[in-house]
Amino acid sequence: MINFKKVLMKNFTKKVLLVDASEEQRFLMSSFLENKGYEVYPTNCGKAAFELIKAQLFDVVITDLKMPHGDGYWLIHQIRNSKFSKTPILLISEQVEVTLEEAKFYGATNFLHKPFSPKIFLNLLYSSLN
Repeated sequence: MINFKKVLMKNFTKKVLLVDASEEQRFLMSSFLENKGYEVYPTNCGKAAFELIKAQLFDVVITDLKMPHGDGYWLIHQIRNSKFSKTPILLISEQVEVTLEEAKFYGATNFLHKPFSPKIFLNLLYSSLN
């Protein structure tokens, strides 16, 4: 069982790149993560996300699969073939046919189907960071 108080204190300085085409999803996840002590950098597409990654170091990337201008698999490929290849990546998607095995095949550290519970989201994020 994860001690969330300990996690909150430990993750106070963790920088999260959050990539989702949905403005509503970005807002909800950003607000939730910021309330948990994470420093969140939201963006709406893979191309913009990779430009941010090249400009600064992130502790973890959370990316949706379906996005314009570079989907989640494209972004994962770019990250894994760059000097940032060790960055943990949590892939999220509404597509029910996507599996954890497929996500890991493409280079994701973890995978989560939307919609998801905040507790499961935090557990997978913590797991991705460690």
